[in-house]
Amino acid sequence: MPKDKWEAALERGLALLAKRAKSSEGKYLVSVATHRLNILTELQRLANFARAQDCAGVADLLREWELQRIRLWKIEDLWEPTPFPIELGAGD
Repeated sequence: MPKDKWEAALERGLALLAKRAKSSEGKYLVSVATHRLNILTELQRLANFARAQDCAGVADLLREWELQRIRLWKIEDLWEPTPFPIELGAGD
C-alpha cells in the first residue's frame, strides 16, 4: 500500500482512539500503520543511499538493521559482524 494510504489509516486509527480510547480497531490501525510507515521510512533511507551510489552508507544501514535484530534476539554474545558483499572489493 502506498505511503499516503498508510498515513490515512494512521489518521483514522487516531480519530477512532480520540472518540473511544479503548477502540480495538483504532489500536490496530495505529499499530499496523505505524509499523508500515516505519518500514517505508527505512526503505527510503536505503533507496537514498543506493541512488547516491553510497556503498558505505548502504553497508552502515544494513549493519544498523542487523544489530537491531541481534539485540531483539538477545544473541549479542554470539554475533560477530562480518563485511557485507557490498563492502568487499571485486575478487575479495
